Amino acid sequence: MTKITLKTVMVIVVSIILLSSCKEKSKLINIGYLPIAECLPLYVAKEKGFFEKYGLEVELVSEPNGPTVFKELDAGAIAIGFSNVVTLIKQTNAGKSYNSIFGATYETISNTNHSIFGRMNDKIAFDKAIFGINAHKNIEELMLLSYLNSKGYKIDSSTQSRFKEIPFPQMLSSLKDKEIDYACIVEPGITIAKNDTSNYLYVGNHYAVDSTSKTLVATYVSTTKNISENPEQIKKFIQAMQEATEYINNGNKDTRNFILTYSKLPENLLNKISLPEFSSKIDEKEFNKIVDLMYNPSLNVNNAFISNPEKRVDYNTIIFKQK
Repeated sequence: MTKITLKTVMVIVVSIILLSSCKEKSKLINIGYLPIAECLPLYVAKEKGFFEKYGLEVELVSEPNGPTVFKELDAGAIAIGFSNVVTLIKQTNAGKSYNSIFGATYETISNTNHSIFGRMNDKIAFDKAIFGINAHKNIEELMLLSYLNSKGYKIDSSTQSRFKEIPFPQMLSSLKDKEIDYACIVEPGITIAKNDTSNYLYVGNHYAVDSTSKTLVATYVSTTKNISENPEQIKKFIQAMQEATEYINNGNKDTRNFILTYSKLPENLLNKISLPEFSSKIDEKEFNKIVDLMYNPSLNVNNAFISNPEKRVDYNTIIFKQK
């Protein structure tokens, strides 16, 4: 019988610890998000332990906008990211390989999460104004162009030159300091602005929803390469996020509390902010409505959104379907 020495035991113990450490490390995934209420399912999945439940160790990484999320995805700094669908469609049309892997947020008449604000007693004509948007060539810019077009303003290259890129958390301060004339903001900024009528004036909702329609806004994406190389990781992410979305939609009272952890929201406004409609899936009809806007020549000036207009982005190629 082979004698097991203390040294042998120590080697075995150390090996097990190292293997266990490597195994745990392999589960760690970075997820890029925007520090806004719209990312609530991600906060719930993290804070309620749903990621842990499905065997994932997750770190949430705050990003300033959707385009930055895609840069981080390309660099491998994050494995999954939250982004507006316009940036996803734009990147896909340009030949990049990404997929929506989970979920959607929608703007509806009762789930208003986007608005335009100006300064009180300082109204400036739209054709001379500087607009604040969180990123160029994304859904905020597309919806703003569509809104201005509906008001009778002609869209040309000079229109987009008056759009200034400012992260959402800094938008209201930039408006107050007169860096911009109008701010395109999301919650919690909308509620903050509506409660400060000495400084801010509500102008309108540029997402053009009525009682019978809704607008697809954002989703969670990953590179096609990452999806193919880490199918179990993606599957577990989807499971955790489905549970989180159901938790929110079932009306659990503690869900809003998690917004305080990830955004600069005064606690007294927590129950006043409007949340988007959360869904586990992107509706094909709503997806195609966004695509139609992006391909509209009146809005796609100088191919700002769609670089290859002859190439139609197809729903079935951009939406990941779990096997």
